[in-house]
Amino acid sequence: MLTLLRQNDDVGWEQFIEKYSRMIFASALQAGLREAEAEDAAQQVSLAVLKYIGGFEHDAQTRRFKPWLLRIVHSCVVDEIRRRDKALPAGLGEAGEVSGGFDDSFGEIWDEEWERNLLTMSLEQVRSEVSARQYQIYDLYVLQEKPVREIMRKLKVSAASVYIAKCRIGKRIAETAKRLEKKNNAQFIRLSATSRKPKNSK
Repeated sequence: MLTLLRQNDDVGWEQFIEKYSRMIFASALQAGLREAEAEDAAQQVSLAVLKYIGGFEHDAQTRRFKPWLLRIVHSCVVDEIRRRDKALPAGLGEAGEVSGGFDDSFGEIWDEEWERNLLTMSLEQVRSEVSARQYQIYDLYVLQEKPVREIMRKLKVSAASVYIAKCRIGKRIAETAKRLEKKNNAQFIRLSATSRKPKNSK
């Protein structure tokens, strides 16, 4: 399966792994899996994506990547939980048993990890586009939550400079996040179409 998508779009697959593997692993951990189990679940997600990617473009519900990937990740995490519980001695069920509220709780976990991952990608891109000084101010004030006076003293800047950096870079990050989400969704549609092409097509 790995060879199939790599033959069609090696760069696209590498980008998928780079962008989403950490998020999938983190979501699995938050859902209650151990590290080894979360790694197994992440691997199963990759295989499932490769298997079903050809149908993504014609997803009847939304044609959006986020809910499509959520269904795959949820299924793989549930499989890991059930596999673990079956391996336990009789009467030793763990808190990892799948309950009726698991779907909702996992959906919340997924949303949080998705937003965190999107923010990380946006920060990385914006950091490469703005001055190091401006980003440092934003990092200290917004991300590290340092007091304005401490930043003024450390960087020898005015309070106005701190607030301007916060507004300008914050706006840029929000715009970048929206653009990246649309771009990633479009890329996955393209990968879906590519995976369905006959091997001899040009």
